[in-house]
Amino acid sequence: MPCCGISLKHGSILNWGGLKGSLSIALALSLPTSFEGKDDVLVLTFSVVLFSLLVQGLTIKPLVLRLGVGSTNESSALKKAE
Repeated sequence: MPCCGISLKHGSILNWGGLKGSLSIALALSLPTSFEGKDDVLVLTFSVVLFSLLVQGLTIKPLVLRLGVGSTNESSALKKAE
């Protein structure tokens, strides 16, 4: 079901490539220095964000191809623009 003029395919791609890790890192860094286990929280947060970055970054192209969003006309237009 489209929302705000964005198709389900495009919405899925936007969600998959979103910036979910930025909020997690900001919250982990904002913990007070007196918080017991702050170092553990920081390491876990950075590890999860790095993992999701790698997984989502390496799988975005197959997702786009599988959903059939990128057409050859769009690709050739982008190449010409570069």
